[in-house]
Amino acid sequence: MLSIHVQAACRRLRVCALLLTALALLQAPVRAEACTLWSAVGDVSGGGSLLAKNRDFEPGSWSRLVLVRPDRGLAYVGLYALVDGRQTLVAGVNEAGLAIVSATAGSVPKEQRKVPSRVKALAARLLSGSGSVGEALANRDWFVEHAPVIYMLADSTKSAWVEVAPEGAVAVREIAPTGRGESMRGGTLTHTNHFLAPELASANVSVGRSSSARLEGIQAMLARSKGHSLEEFERLGLDTSRGPDDSVFRTGSKPSSARTLAAFMTEIPAEGSPLLMVRSWGDPQRTWIMRLPLNRTFWERTPPGTSQLLASDPGFPDMPLPGAPGRQ
Repeated sequence: MLSIHVQAACRRLRVCALLLTALALLQAPVRAEACTLWSAVGDVSGGGSLLAKNRDFEPGSWSRLVLVRPDRGLAYVGLYALVDGRQTLVAGVNEAGLAIVSATAGSVPKEQRKVPSRVKALAARLLSGSGSVGEALANRDWFVEHAPVIYMLADSTKSAWVEVAPEGAVAVREIAPTGRGESMRGGTLTHTNHFLAPELASANVSVGRSSSARLEGIQAMLARSKGHSLEEFERLGLDTSRGPDDSVFRTGSKPSSARTLAAFMTEIPAEGSPLLMVRSWGDPQRTWIMRLPLNRTFWERTPPGTSQLLASDPGFPDMPLPGAPGRQ
């Protein structure tokens, strides 16, 4: 009889151990894939909009900037990141003045984020085929069929974020200026790595501390600004006031910690050509920065069906340029 009670107790202990293990997994931090996204429209020097992304990842995820002109569609400049041995488009702006940046839906378990998407290369498809935020959002089916991810978009008159949750759930928020002249009022959008839409709250399995802290940080800094400019966005992107892991610019508390590896910021004026600023800290000993006026001369520098490498971290492997049949 005693052995029966002992066996039952052991079974209960095993069940408790499994429950504790599952709870620990839910509370454990997700892999260090993170970004901070923010935009402004209306309250911008000279009119138009601004869009920014700080790209955070573990050290060794290299970046490169590529000008892509497809055989068909719009040309675009893309920031590509090396993730799991593949180059992934994480930010871009096209010749029509549409800019897109992305962030990992880190509140969703990795196995759900990595499910195969029925729509491939969505960011590239949107940049090559959409001339405005409205045109991009009209392709709702593309977002529905994509794996969990977060996008922020901007053109000269509007900004929006798109949250894609598991099983095709999608939420969209848009902002556009109201009024005219001195009475014009704009707004800002911010995002990090968990879903903000109330209708998608149940999809947040685990919201990371850094995601919440960075969101609060960028929102507070933008709220203190009376107007916005590219120079201000660059300054905000370098803010370290919340420490090595929770600031908009992350330096990482450990050698393996996620840190800010690149910044992608674009100014899209109401009139005239956009201005792009891209900076990389992928190799701390060989950082680089590019400021590109995206005028007609720039876009015509490469013919259809080709791509041109504009800048790269030294460690980025010698891979074929995206959007081109071979290395240019």
